[in-house]
Amino acid sequence: MDSNKKIAHLQMLQNIINRFSSNSFTLKGLCFTLIIGMLSFYKESLLWLVILIINLTFWFLDSYYLRQERYYRAIYNKVCLFDEENIDFFMGSKEENNKYPYKKDLLFKVMFSVSMLPYIIIFSIGVTYLIIKLYIFYVYLNGLILKLEIIG
Repeated sequence: MDSNKKIAHLQMLQNIINRFSSNSFTLKGLCFTLIIGMLSFYKESLLWLVILIINLTFWFLDSYYLRQERYYRAIYNKVCLFDEENIDFFMGSKEENNKYPYKKDLLFKVMFSVSMLPYIIIFSIGVTYLIIKLYIFYVYLNGLILKLEIIG
């Protein structure tokens, strides 16, 4: 039984890592499906603002899952180095444990990792589009005010 402790612990950690990984994949698929679905109903409105909110929400969630996945991968890598008698089936918690890495990556750091590039691109395009629209509205509004001053 003792010889299987390390394998059992690694399998449990691998199951957690796989679950976080599949959650991340599902979130990306759902986010892009919602965005493409909303773009199909495009009618000069605040649709881009809604798309940005959807993108930010899924970007945050996906970053959280990636952060958790990295944490459990670090635990997995540490368990691989342990001898059989040092296996204690630690599965990650808030308590201090000197044998395992507790320090997680900052969420902000994870949000700007390479795997988050699709969210970053969509966010950049959306913000650029909104800035252009606001500038066009500003120019239109100033032109309208000038016309009213000339008339009045």
